[in-house]
Amino acid sequence: RQAGRQAGRQTGQQCRSEMEVYSTHAAIQELPDSEIPEQGMAAPCAQQLVLDELLLDGNAPQNLASFVTTYMEPEAEKLILHGARVNMIDMDEYPQSAAIHQRCVNMIGKMWYAKP
Repeated sequence: RQAGRQAGRQTGQQCRSEMEVYSTHAAIQELPDSEIPEQGMAAPCAQQLVLDELLLDGNAPQNLASFVTTYMEPEAEKLILHGARVNMIDMDEYPQSAAIHQRCVNMIGKMWYAKP
C-alpha cells in the first residue's frame, strides 16, 4: 500500500475525489492490460478509473436474461470481504477458514451430485 502511495506521489497523480482523477495524467493513459507499469498511480485514481470501466457492464440486478440470482445479503458480502484477506494457500495458518471452505465445497459438490 505504501509503495502505491509513493508511486502516486512520484508521478504527481494525487486525487482525493472521483472528479480529481480526470485532472491527472492517469486519466489520459490507457489502463494496463498485460504488464505492470513502471510508474504507478495513486490508489484513488486507479479505483475510480476501474469503476468507470465497470460502468460499461450491465446492471446485474436488472439482468432478466440470466436465471442466476445476483442478490446477496449484506452479511454474506461482509463475510466475503473478511475472507478476501485470508491467504488460503497457507491452510495450516488458517485452519478454521480451511474447514469452512471445505464445508462449502462439500455442499456445492452435493448440489451437483459430485462423488465424495
